[in-house]
Amino acid sequence: MRPQSFDPDPSQFANYQAELIHSFLPSFFMVAENRWVVVDDTDPSIGYSGAWLPDNNGSRANPGNYGPPYLGTLHGLSTSGSASFPFNGTSIEVWGTNSVVNFDTNPDPSWECFVDGVSIGREAFLEWPESNWKFCGQYNFADGNHTLRIDVTVQSPNHTFWLDQIRFIPSPTLPLDNKTILIENTDPAVQFDAKWEAMGATANITTVLGSAAWVTFIGTSISWYAFIPTERPHNESRGSWSMDGGEENTFLLQGLPADSKLTVYNQTYFTTPEFPVGPHTLRVTFHESDKTTPLCLDYLYVKNGSFPSSSISSSSSTPGFRHTSTSTLGPQSSARDDEGTSGGIPVGSLIGGVMGGLAVLLCLAGVLIMIRHRRLKRESSLPHGSKYTTPTGFPFYYRGERHHRTVGESGNMIQTKPWIISTKEAVPGGTDIKRTTKSGLVEAKTRI
Repeated sequence: MRPQSFDPDPSQFANYQAELIHSFLPSFFMVAENRWVVVDDTDPSIGYSGAWLPDNNGSRANPGNYGPPYLGTLHGLSTSGSASFPFNGTSIEVWGTNSVVNFDTNPDPSWECFVDGVSIGREAFLEWPESNWKFCGQYNFADGNHTLRIDVTVQSPNHTFWLDQIRFIPSPTLPLDNKTILIENTDPAVQFDAKWEAMGATANITTVLGSAAWVTFIGTSISWYAFIPTERPHNESRGSWSMDGGEENTFLLQGLPADSKLTVYNQTYFTTPEFPVGPHTLRVTFHESDKTTPLCLDYLYVKNGSFPSSSISSSSSTPGFRHTSTSTLGPQSSARDDEGTSGGIPVGSLIGGVMGGLAVLLCLAGVLIMIRHRRLKRESSLPHGSKYTTPTGFPFYYRGERHHRTVGESGNMIQTKPWIISTKEAVPGGTDIKRTTKSGLVEAKTRI
């Protein structure tokens, strides 16, 4: 489901506000489930046991076409060892650079992941070296404090296990001070004008001069990530971003080589400088045409995705999202009330705006629930087989499992489908589980 498009014409902005409230409320209480806290391998909360070595520029493990490591850093292990990470949440994923040899007979290196001492297995080994690859994951377990452990076995000192990042869905009560939040292109905080198109559920893309997108968030900085599709023109192009109605900042959309047949993923288009912590609106505009590399959005990273003050900790339940009245959303809005001040945001005004917005949303939610209850009561009296529609929930996506590649005649990997869902590796004595994803029902194995 792509985010709702809107026309930025100021004369129609009031209508857009009403539409935004109507479309946003059904998914309002599910937003937090789709936002991951991202933890870099250099984070001190990760405990390393064994002869781990940091690679602070990612130079030794950046193969394939899935882009550089997160923040350009990795932790490598060329002997057996482990890593652990305590967290408070409901889902967990481990990501790194795949460099397995003998993957189908005697894989080296190999690994296994555990949550609270119980194995969650691992993803199937990949034949090719590739960065930004998911090693293991477990979803929708009981909310609370947990411990992740990664056991690594390396048979040859010439082979290395590379850890890049850990992601988890936080508990609604977890303070998110100094955290980085991942926001998908499908998040309600992201809005596109009518000139954008959806590339399945993977990304949004535009080739129209002047088309724009807006992102509302709470934080200090934001990074825009996308891929460069080989199916589109390869000439470089330009875009620009502005924060809270401020000056335009131009960025280059580097095109692919003319003969490239590989789509390149996880590319950073830009990262904003630090702004005062608080609510902001980012606007991004495309300045070229359908003859150049398109502007694409896959996902965003929001730095400091919530306020540090415990007095507004309710905002942390949906990390990175701006909980203010809907009149502040849109291309003309600004989070700065007084450009002549020292840059701080009045706490009283901020809390009042947050609480007022929440009150409006809660009242509207109550009205919608009452209307829906009455509608369902009426529909229960309809004859069997009567047709009516029901709202659908906001989709849940697993990052990074959406790009399938096969080997071409030259031995290079080429993209053949926009996404796949990788399955858990079969573990002897395991129990079959099934989970529904956007590509269908995928069978997996996990230990008990």
